[in-house]
Amino acid sequence: MTLTPTGNFGASPECAAPVKLEWINGIAPFGHAVTVTVDKPGPTRVDIPIGAGVSLLTVQMLGVPAFGTSQYMWMQP
Repeated sequence: MTLTPTGNFGASPECAAPVKLEWINGIAPFGHAVTVTVDKPGPTRVDIPIGAGVSLLTVQMLGVPAFGTSQYMWMQP
């Protein structure tokens, strides 16, 4: 996943933004999470080892207000 700051909502693209990535898949313990800080003007890359099959991926900004979105994905081997 590539996270790129754009400066939306009146913020500077250089402002640090904590982002939480969560995914649920068929690999025990089934629920996984990683938190990264997007704090540079360019993109931040995060590798997510979700494997093949159906996975639910959630991307959430931490803080107040918190924005998030979830999407099911089908990954083929």
